[in-house]
Amino acid sequence: MKQVAKIVVFLLILALVVVPLAACNLEQGPQGPAGPQGSQGSQGPAGPAGPAGRTGPEGPAGPQGEPGPAGLAGLAGAQGPAGPQGAAGLMGPPGPAGAAGEAGPPGTSLNPLQIALLRWWEVNQTGISYDVGDYPTGICFDGENIWVVNNATTNVTKLRVSDGTEYAGSPYPVGTNPNGICFDGENIWTANYGSNNVTKLLASDGSPVGTYSVDGPVGICFDGKHIWVTNNATSTVTKLLASDGTVLGSYGVGNSPWGVCYDGWNIWVANGGGDSVTKLRASNGAWLGTYGAGTDPYGICFDGENIWVTNNTVPGRVTKLRASDGSLLGTYLVGANPLGVCFDGENIWVTNGAIGMVIKLRASDGALIGTYLVGNSPRGICFDGANVWVANADDDTVSKR
Repeated sequence: MKQVAKIVVFLLILALVVVPLAACNLEQGPQGPAGPQGSQGSQGPAGPAGPAGRTGPEGPAGPQGEPGPAGLAGLAGAQGPAGPQGAAGLMGPPGPAGAAGEAGPPGTSLNPLQIALLRWWEVNQTGISYDVGDYPTGICFDGENIWVVNNATTNVTKLRVSDGTEYAGSPYPVGTNPNGICFDGENIWTANYGSNNVTKLLASDGSPVGTYSVDGPVGICFDGKHIWVTNNATSTVTKLLASDGTVLGSYGVGNSPWGVCYDGWNIWVANGGGDSVTKLRASNGAWLGTYGAGTDPYGICFDGENIWVTNNTVPGRVTKLRASDGSLLGTYLVGANPLGVCFDGENIWVTNGAIGMVIKLRASDGALIGTYLVGNSPRGICFDGANVWVANADDDTVSKR
């Protein structure tokens, strides 16, 4: 019974509480003002970490730190392949001179080609001669053949250098009274005094290429591009273009010029009536100097360093001048009335018009090497690489030494 009484009491209390509350909810009054904020409670435990955000932009580099200590050297690797050779370095200073070697056997003054061809010049005093035209004066070598101007018959003779045989078709006509002759690498040129012109022939067959007017020509030479001609009567030299004979200019030199030669840069002229030689710049004919060269200069040649001039006198002489400045280096006796002169690579050869011989001098010091007989009244002379050829005017021959 007591238990039932307790339940009844509980239900009554519940009714007294719940019913008023429900009634209040049906008609809620206005909200009262907020009460004062209570004091902050203690911080709760940290929540779980959120996902990582995106990486921001890279900041500026910081200052370089001090280098750390060097690590231990690693093991050497295998050698790689050789690289390409570098450019050559500058030449070092010369080392000290070595001790002098033993003296070699005595040499010979003969050109090896002379020995190979059995041309023993010091023994062969008579030489070999071949008939040409009437009164031969000038002579030249074209690399394979010998060409001779025949002054009295106004033609040129072509001989095979190996045996002196005259070619079919030779002699070939040129102008009147030809005197000088030269080769330009393809053609033969003659200076025709009597007809005041120069003739150009094709060296291969002697056929005429052209005839070009000058004024009393006697000497002639080639400078690699141009033909230079001495005009004895007007004391000038004329420059022609070798390709077509165009006259490029005439230049005054000394009185009565005869021989002419080229030294690689300049033209040299032997002035027979002026006892001098004239030096002109080949490129433009400018006068560079006039130098004393003995009495009656006639023939002239270049030895690679110096100029040699024959003096057509009795006794005869040749004069040696330094090509760079025209300084006189020496004068040497060579017989009587020397006319032609040539260089063989080591020596100077001179024809003596009055005594029928040629004289050989050492180019380095002018010492006499030998004297050799040729024909009568030798004039022009040239060297073919092994032998010397001489035009003997009064014999109508050429001599091969």
